[in-house]
Amino acid sequence: MGRGGMASKIGAARVAALGGVNTVVASGYDLNNITQVFAGADIGTLFPAESRPNKRQRWLTFATTTVGRIKVKNEAKRRLIEMDNEGERALLAADIMAVDGVFDKRAVVSMVDEEGSEFARGMIQMSSEDAADAMANCNLVTFRSAHAVMNPHDYVILEVL
Repeated sequence: MGRGGMASKIGAARVAALGGVNTVVASGYDLNNITQVFAGADIGTLFPAESRPNKRQRWLTFATTTVGRIKVKNEAKRRLIEMDNEGERALLAADIMAVDGVFDKRAVVSMVDEEGSEFARGMIQMSSEDAADAMANCNLVTFRSAHAVMNPHDYVILEVL
């Protein structure tokens, strides 16, 4: 039961679903709706629970503030979201198109796609200066260009559209 606008209710339902909880937004004026929802009736809008994130993913999603952004190629975005092989899900310097902001190694940054929409966030393995250098020199095959900028356990996918 809430008193905010519909956008607030939907936002809260999405947070609960991301936390692994089935959530229904329905009218609170009819108190029978609560009983009917628990009985399985098709009342309101269901936000189905997603697989429960681990503690690190919950921390990255809900308890961090980003200090910069890295823009990645759309091919890299697809690879990060779709691949099951952990090694292929690392973000490499060659995947980066731009680095925005000034940040240190292990800072939490947003990952945005070519259109600028945030789709993930995580802890980057190098400073903004080092990431920009690695991105600029990614045509040269070096340890740095093949090095993971962000490992799979260091980021969380926020939303898949």
